[in-house]
Amino acid sequence: MEGGFSDAISMIEKDRSLKKRRSKKEKSRRGDGQEGTIVIIDEEEVAPSPEELKKKQVQSRLKGLTWLLVYPRVLYAERKKHVLNDKEAFELNVSPSIAQIYEMSKMFIQDCAGKEILKMLTDSSFSYALANLSASQSKKTEKMCAALMVHLKQIFNKLIVNMANIPTVLLDLLPPLIKEEGFLQNDYFSQFEINRMKFGPFGTIREMNPQRSKLILGGIVLVRVFIYYFIMRPWEVLKQDKSKFKNEKLLNIGSILYNALMAIFKTSVPAYPNNQSFLSVELKIKPKKNTQQATDGSEVENPAKVDKDAVKDGDIIQGFYTVQQMSAFFDCNKKLADELKQITLGCLDALYEKVSEVKKP
Repeated sequence: MEGGFSDAISMIEKDRSLKKRRSKKEKSRRGDGQEGTIVIIDEEEVAPSPEELKKKQVQSRLKGLTWLLVYPRVLYAERKKHVLNDKEAFELNVSPSIAQIYEMSKMFIQDCAGKEILKMLTDSSFSYALANLSASQSKKTEKMCAALMVHLKQIFNKLIVNMANIPTVLLDLLPPLIKEEGFLQNDYFSQFEINRMKFGPFGTIREMNPQRSKLILGGIVLVRVFIYYFIMRPWEVLKQDKSKFKNEKLLNIGSILYNALMAIFKTSVPAYPNNQSFLSVELKIKPKKNTQQATDGSEVENPAKVDKDAVKDGDIIQGFYTVQQMSAFFDCNKKLADELKQITLGCLDALYEKVSEVKKP
């Protein structure tokens, strides 16, 4: 009996050498002196072996490394999801806004310069047939070009002076289109415009500077509304009989204005042809599938040639005479051509400055 008791004591001591056992009993009393709940805490501390310590360290490091590898992907996926949601909301809001921008821009141009535009397009003094002229013919166009410039200066001066009266609705609709870290609408903008944007890793626009802003604003208000409707389809906006207008004259004047604006855009905003190559398909901005055509399908005696450079770089509107075809104006009357570019740029500046005054963050 005594030997069994000694063996039991020996085994307990051995067990205590491997484990440290601590029991603690605490009796808490409340502030009123009454006895509270008795809390019994049993804690058992085991001293890990060196092998176990090493294993835990390795596991901890692997866990940390795994998190470092996974976290950026999780963060990217969350950010991408957020951007796609914002892009979807933008698409839903901007589609009806574009239609409103067109209507408000038409109203503004009509009120400011409708009479001057009609006078220029129906002026019987000159045919303004300047396309595809020979060198000798081009030299005799100074009076014609000078008369055209008188009209154009009047029109642009009217627009510039009245920028202060641009409709409030239009000023509310334009700023989101030139927002930093904003979006471009799919199937609306041309490859020409998209090629001149800078995109971030999630397809939002970066560095939306004044030059890029003027490209977006001018591409809508001056190219797609002023030139496309008021010059190329004046009967629709000026409420006149179509027979009053000569298609050849419209195409000549429209080509001069279009090429002058495009020259400004090309000079001020360089192209980045592969600027979306790093983006996934759903983040890329898709260009307009069917580019707008300059004419409404009516035949002209002197058709425009295909501009190979424009096809390669993209075009906002197709079917205008090229700069080479209009050399009678751009080369033989260079001084007048430079004046046109300056007054056109002045109109772009005035539009941008007015929109920037109310630009939303």
